[in-house]
Formats: sequence, C-alpha cells, structure tokens
Amino acid sequence: MADYWTNFCFVIPANREQGAWLYGLHGAASRRLGDCEGDWRQQARDAETSEAAEALATRFDTDGSPGIALRADTGTLRISSEGGLGNPAYAAALVQLFLQRFELDEIVSFQWSLTCSEPRPNGNGGGAAVVSRNRIELFDTGDFVAEAMRRAAVETGSPIPVG
Repeated sequence: MADYWTNFCFVIPANREQGAWLYGLHGAASRRLGDCEGDWRQQARDAETSEAAEALATRFDTDGSPGIALRADTGTLRISSEGGLGNPAYAAALVQLFLQRFELDEIVSFQWSLTCSEPRPNGNGGGAAVVSRNRIELFDTGDFVAEAMRRAAVETGSPIPVG
C-alpha cells in the first residue's frame, strides 16, 4: 500500500504574546479534533480562544490531528506539516484567525507538495495558499491542470482528455 504525504513549511512574524495565543488556539483545536487526551477547553487561554478553537475544529471536523507543528523562533513562528500529514486548509484558516485576532494587515503565503511512496499517476502534486485577514485563496495544481486541459480542448475542438 502506498503512503501519501503533504508537506509545507512557512513563517509568520509574531511577538511572544501573539505566539502564545496561536499556540493556545492550535492546541485547543487539536485537542478538540482528537489529537490529544484531555479537555480541549482547558488548553484555550480564554473564552475568545476557546470560541475560535471550536469554530476552527468544527470547520475541519476530522478524526485526529490536523498535522501541524508550530515552533517559535526570534520574532517569528514557523508553521509546518508534521509527519507529512499537514492540512494546508487548516494551516491557512489558523493563520487567518491569527491575522484577524491581532488586526494585522500581513499577507501570508505558502506552498505545499503532495508526494507518494510509490510511482502513481495521482501521487504527486501540490498547491499554494495566500492568506489575509479577509481572504483565503487556495490553489491546487490538480485543479489548474484540469482547467488548462479543458481550455485547450475547447480551443482545439478536441475531446476533453482524461488524466
């Protein structure tokens, strides 16, 4: 059986207070999603964080971890996939909540890769995200290829290729 991985890594500027808030939000949302034992509400630093964690976890209601690792560096937070199981949409939503909470006008972007342990026609790909307080745009290479093939088929009068 083949293994599939999603990998990414990016940084966002964050001071100590902002980093603590994001750690608390992600920890509470991860616990709510079933990543850890214990009461997820206790992980939240305050009622606002608890509410944000509930909204985030509800939006990505999966069994288990969203596959995100956080690491504080001087003046930044590094957000990366953990064990090749990262969820780019969750990472984008987490960053957007962070930007909204601290009213930051930053635009954060990152790319991800999709790989497979065995050669498979659908085993590779990737995408990108652009995140602001007001908008999340996710771009998937598979969607791009399908749309480009559709346009090429229309232009040439060819049947839409499968693949």
